[in-house]
Amino acid sequence: MKTSNAKFFNKLALITTVAIAAGTGISAQAAGTQSATMSLSTEVVANCTITADALTVSGYDPVVAHKTANFDQQSNVNVTCTNGSPVTITLDDGQNVGRQLKFGTDKYLDYELYSDNARTAVWGNTELNNVATTGTGVAQALPVYMRVTAGQNVPAGTYTDVVTAVVTF
Repeated sequence: MKTSNAKFFNKLALITTVAIAAGTGISAQAAGTQSATMSLSTEVVANCTITADALTVSGYDPVVAHKTANFDQQSNVNVTCTNGSPVTITLDDGQNVGRQLKFGTDKYLDYELYSDNARTAVWGNTELNNVATTGTGVAQALPVYMRVTAGQNVPAGTYTDVVTAVVTF
């Protein structure tokens, strides 16, 4: 009798499971999985920032010290550009005619800007005399070397100019 009761309960359990599965639409294979992939992308854009340190030219002495010796100064143009981006930096000729520091309305002191310490490579605003570099993603200080040429017979005063630095990327 124990065997027939066990068979009965086994059949009853099987019939109940089949009936529940048939009534709910659940099958024995309903525990499967499906998958899908998602494509991701973004574009990294090239970008730069630029600043320029002031260059204070103080102490040009046309009578003694700089009668025969050039007056040299140095400053920096600072750029931060996207890592790997090719960039060029140009310096315009300033607000006065050519590269001249101006005092009053009609007094000028000639100067030049260079990209090398030897002051042989003029730094300007053309393809021939710009400074080319590659962005690193961190700030890069690019030295600007200024020379006020010796022997300029000018009156005492404060001579000024404003040069614009431009980064192209």
